[in-house]
Amino acid sequence: MNARDRITSYLSYMEWADAELWRTILKIDAVWDSAEFRKRQHHIHLVQHSFLHILKSENYVPTTPGDFLEARDLCIYAQVFFRNATEFLQQSNDKSLTRTYAIPWFKASPIRIPSEEAWMHMLLHTQHHRGQNLALLRQLGATPLLVDYITWLSNEKPKALW
Repeated sequence: MNARDRITSYLSYMEWADAELWRTILKIDAVWDSAEFRKRQHHIHLVQHSFLHILKSENYVPTTPGDFLEARDLCIYAQVFFRNATEFLQQSNDKSLTRTYAIPWFKASPIRIPSEEAWMHMLLHTQHHRGQNLALLRQLGATPLLVDYITWLSNEKPKALW
């Protein structure tokens, strides 16, 4: 499996898991009432967008949780990321997938990482914070979701259902 195929697979998993979480979020009003949940859910998608803009060598104006007054608005922001990321990957060539990128928020100790590592960070960062929000969902009374990578594989890599 080449880099593009690996990244595409990871992105497909990440979108499926995010969509599963969003479908639950949109069914339970109390979830959006939690400032902790809203802030973390925004942070997930902010980082996804930020890294994509780095990979596309585009300027990015960060959003804030206050930019998304309704859960549906942040859900749409998440969907836009996946649409743009998929399109970007489809248009990428082998050279762009091996290029290194400066991560601008590490000012004291600059870091440059290869494209595939940036994609992997998006996946792992999202997984980490999604897990935190899944735990909070359970505390708010939601039925636990099973969105592990192995679950996605065992279900024959289903597409995201937004």
